Amino acid sequence: MLVAGLALTLTLMVTFGLVSHPGLLVAATGAGVFTLISWLRQASIVRSDSGGVSPAHLTADRSGLLLVTKDAQAERVFSLLPKFGFALFATADRSRLVVALTNGASSLCVGADVGPADRKRLSWLMSHAVTACREDLAMAMQSTRGPVMLVDTTSLLRLIDLMTQVDATSFGRVMLTDNLGREVVLERDRLLTSRCTIRLDQPLEWRGLVFREGSGAMGVEYQGTWVRQGKSEMVLVSLMAGDVRQSIHEVETRTGGRPDAMLRQDAVLANGSPAAPPPVDQRVAVDRLFMLPLRRALDAAHVEKRDSIPGDASLGG
Repeated sequence: MLVAGLALTLTLMVTFGLVSHPGLLVAATGAGVFTLISWLRQASIVRSDSGGVSPAHLTADRSGLLLVTKDAQAERVFSLLPKFGFALFATADRSRLVVALTNGASSLCVGADVGPADRKRLSWLMSHAVTACREDLAMAMQSTRGPVMLVDTTSLLRLIDLMTQVDATSFGRVMLTDNLGREVVLERDRLLTSRCTIRLDQPLEWRGLVFREGSGAMGVEYQGTWVRQGKSEMVLVSLMAGDVRQSIHEVETRTGGRPDAMLRQDAVLANGSPAAPPPVDQRVAVDRLFMLPLRRALDAAHVEKRDSIPGDASLGG
């Protein structure tokens, strides 16, 4: 459970002549390095160990983000070089927005709780955020260093502004690695994996599926995304994530309202038909949090419409 109230000062070290927001005042020093400016204020970091919560802060420069804890040296928690990307996630009730940074070697998730007063100014970002279960987002925000990174909405906006200023093409890019350390990269016009490259501006086919391997208590349930383009075929595979459809249904039941278009789209995209386990040599492992963003990209691509997909039973062709 997240504990609010711990003051965490997150600052941005602008060493590359970047003023990320017109309202920010940045003064140059004689050494040519810009002074620290306030980046993330009144943020909260909750340590995963029992009891021990200590003040911490983040700094950022053109190279990446560093976490500084009390009586400890700064530790780089995410690198922006040589290339990175970021995606947006939100809970079904749109009460939490999360920025997920990826660079192929690591990932970092920073989130903010969104109150009624922030809904309007964050509406555009929310319309581009992929729906995820609250539990999955909480787990993603738990860094390997211990803290869970939760900041205020102004801080999150400044972080997004920084990312887009460093690389204007970073929004929507996803840079992962599979279980063998091979690249899985989503760009605006293509999805690159060790199995094949899928051009998103050319005809393709895809579908969601679920399958189980093992039996009884040892059985494991997986989700998959089958993709074919020409002679290229693969299945993106991950462990099952939380049920986004159930989260959306719970919000609808609680509020009595109808989910918006993006929620309805995510509910459809999250669906998967039961299928036999796909051939091992067709599988590409991905982080389960990013399965839905990958499906969004495929769904927005030039999809071939067919009544049925050949090889549905085994997905082997």
